[in-house]
Amino acid sequence: MGAYWLLHEHFRTTDAKKGVQTFTHYIGDLFQDYMTDLLARIYADTPSERFFDEEAILQSSPQMLQASKKGKTPRCCDGILVSRNNLILFEMTVTSLPIQTLIEADPTTFRNDVRRKFQHKIEQLAHTFDGLAQQMIKLPGLKRETITHIYPVLVLLQPFPQHSISWEHLGTFGKKPGKYVFGDAGSEVYVHVPQILTAEELEILEPLIHSGSFSLPTLLAQKTRSDITASMSMMHYLFLWNHITEQSNQHMLELYEVAVHRLREILTHAITFAENSEPSIGFDL
Repeated sequence: MGAYWLLHEHFRTTDAKKGVQTFTHYIGDLFQDYMTDLLARIYADTPSERFFDEEAILQSSPQMLQASKKGKTPRCCDGILVSRNNLILFEMTVTSLPIQTLIEADPTTFRNDVRRKFQHKIEQLAHTFDGLAQQMIKLPGLKRETITHIYPVLVLLQPFPQHSISWEHLGTFGKKPGKYVFGDAGSEVYVHVPQILTAEELEILEPLIHSGSFSLPTLLAQKTRSDITASMSMMHYLFLWNHITEQSNQHMLELYEVAVHRLREILTHAITFAENSEPSIGFDL
């Protein structure tokens, strides 16, 4: 059991009513910040691609910003990538299926938990498309008539069991794949089937995209071209289907070193360690 689930269990047992909610809300904010930083880092130096985080989207969309100031939850996703003629909509969440549901593998429980946990997240991506199409959501420099493809993406902290059956449930919550009116002059865009990317998958993709070896819109276009690949995880698609070679992520290494240094400081402050000494070998006679 990892640190996440240890903390999850701690909050659950110490506050049976609101412990899990408090924990997941806190982790959710951290997760969104983390994934936003990662995407902003990838697209910081790409003139033809621009990533807008939630704050930038709201600041550019007066109607959405006004609703947010009134305490209403904006019907907008957590990030949007504009990449040439493509838009990628990102909704980020730490929501996951209960371990018991995965272990028991009961179809009815699985279907109910998928609906309870993920329906509103997939719907948020659909609401974002509607907001863009109706020009309630505005992005600086966006020329709607040039956009031809839109990819809704759910970004998860925990892996989700992806296969054709699970996507039968998830897919019903989003926009039906197909063409929709989007541009000012009545031009159309193709909205693709929703996809899932985990934090780990985006960490793997970061050096590949940053180096120019891969393009996220191109990967999503290729992956959603077939029902078989559309319903598999990106990890499966990258390594078992395309046989890519993973690259070292320098940014992750730097973050790891920062985390190790901070943990060392915390442990040194909290725990009195024995003085370093040479190990004794053999016996004193």
